[in-house]
Amino acid sequence: MKRADTEQYVDNEAKWQTGFMMQYKTLVRRNFLREKGRYMSKIYIGYLLFCSLALGLIWFRTPRNENTTTDRFGLVSIYACV
Repeated sequence: MKRADTEQYVDNEAKWQTGFMMQYKTLVRRNFLREKGRYMSKIYIGYLLFCSLALGLIWFRTPRNENTTTDRFGLVSIYACV
């Protein structure tokens, strides 16, 4: 495309030439491609599955009453740190 052809799509009065979603998608894609090896390793996926299963079993086995509220908050904070 020539420069004259693309000028009709450019808004010179806009603060940024691309929208928020375009920037967001580009940054997410770039980060995923950069960190793909770490996120897709078999050890990391196994670790996530094990932690999710263990914490899920603890969560659903805890009785739901007023006395165990602090236990549930503690479990949520542990899960946030993992």
